[in-house]
Parts: sequence; structure tokens; C-alpha cells
Amino acid sequence: MKKTKRVELRLTEEEYENVREKAKKEKTTLSALFLNSVENTITVNVDTSDYRELVIQVRRIGNNMNNIIKRIHFSNYITDTDLMNLERNQKQIEKEIKNHHLKINQVKRELENITPKQLKDYLKEEGKRIPNYLIYDEINDQINLQLQNFIQLMKDEKLGEAFPPYIHAFIEDFHPTDYPYDELVDFSNELSNVLYKIDRMVLTGIGELTEDDFEEVLNVLDTYRKEQE
Repeated sequence: MKKTKRVELRLTEEEYENVREKAKKEKTTLSALFLNSVENTITVNVDTSDYRELVIQVRRIGNNMNNIIKRIHFSNYITDTDLMNLERNQKQIEKEIKNHHLKINQVKRELENITPKQLKDYLKEEGKRIPNYLIYDEINDQINLQLQNFIQLMKDEKLGEAFPPYIHAFIEDFHPTDYPYDELVDFSNELSNVLYKIDRMVLTGIGELTEDDFEEVLNVLDTYRKEQE
């Protein structure tokens, strides 16, 4: 889809330098960084019904304790049963808080340890919009793996030390979020077709890896190479 809208954003010198450094660190452009910060935000809605129930239970136990304390205050007399009830109610509050604390820690661990694939599957099941970076990650991993395998194939076939740096350079500058999703899919498919043909040729012994094969891969990369800002 053609991009026709332009957004102007004013920053202080310090803010601009921070953003520029972040873009450099993440190896992306300023435009992609701003766009991704909007598109890739995930909001987690936590079910708080259990915690509302905790408040209700604590209030109920607290009321019981208050009633016991009031009766002791007016009668100026405390029994062993009163002490036992106060202690039991106190332990009940501690137990409820501890149980809910364990639940909170469990949720925290689950969120910290969730993988991109698990998160993507969860969002899909919930009918939520999946952020671009989760969609792109899978294709990005596939493209990088194929290129790394091709580098290894060139080394195994002793094609020459001058060729792998070209592929390394592309990987270094490759930022999947610079691509519209459909274009990234086309890139991945075209690269897969070329590399599959080369792998099949070499592995079956039909032919040897040549500079022409490298040029064919390089042509695909050049077709989809993005100029950096």
C-alpha cells in the first residue's frame, strides 16, 4: 500500500539523540522505529476478579475481628475463645494474601517466559491484532537461517572467501520491519525457491556450486535491498 500521509514530530536535541541512538542500536530507521512503537504495542488485560474477591474476604475477616475487639472493649473482658478467634482470623488474612501473592508471581513468570510464538498463538486465539514484529519474526528467522546456511554451503564448497561477506553485509543491514508484510513474504518465497534449487543441485550431485549460483542469490537480495536513511 502506497504511503501518502506524513506526520511531523518535534523533538528536543536530547530526545532526538536518544531516538537516533535507539534506532542505531536496533538497526532500523527512524521512521520504522516510530511506526513500530505504535503498531507493536501490546496491552495486557489482567482479570482482577480474584483480587476483588480477596478484598471482600479481607474486609469480612476484618469486620469479624472488629466485632470481637468492640465486644472486648465494652465488656472489658477477654476470653480464650476471643484470642483464638482473633488469631484464626489473622492467620486467615495472611493465608489469603499469600495465596494471591503466589498467583501474581505465577502470572508474572508466565508473562516473562512467554515465547513470541506462544504470544502470537494466544493473540490469534483471542482474536486480537497480532503486532507486526511477531508476524515478521517468523519470516525474519527463516530468511536469516537460509542465508546463514548458504554461507556455510559456500564455505563447504570452497567457492571463495570473497563471496560470503556480501551475504553477511545484507544480513547486517536487513531490517524486516522496513518491508510491507506482503513484500517480505514475496522476498522469503523467492529466496527459498532459489536456495532450494541450489541445495538440491549440490546435495544430489547434479552440479557444483558456481559463481553464477551466487549471482542468482545476490540478484534476489539486491531486488529486495532497502536503502537506509
